[in-house]
Amino acid sequence: MNFYEELWANPIMQYIVLEWAKKKMKNPEDGLPKGDDLRILGVAVDHNQSCTELVTFDNDFIVFSEWIMK
Repeated sequence: MNFYEELWANPIMQYIVLEWAKKKMKNPEDGLPKGDDLRILGVAVDHNQSCTELVTFDNDFIVFSEWIMK
């Protein structure tokens, strides 16, 4: 959750937040991903340095995948 809170608070990253909101048909001010979305994103962040491969077609992961890897 800290990863996404930092992303939302960073003005430089707002274009990613806007891309996410557009795909999810949400307003960025509604806040970061919640529930199952946050769970799958959390798994990705937790395992970003491992040999684990995560396969998903979830739009949240697709939008944030580059930043998860960084």
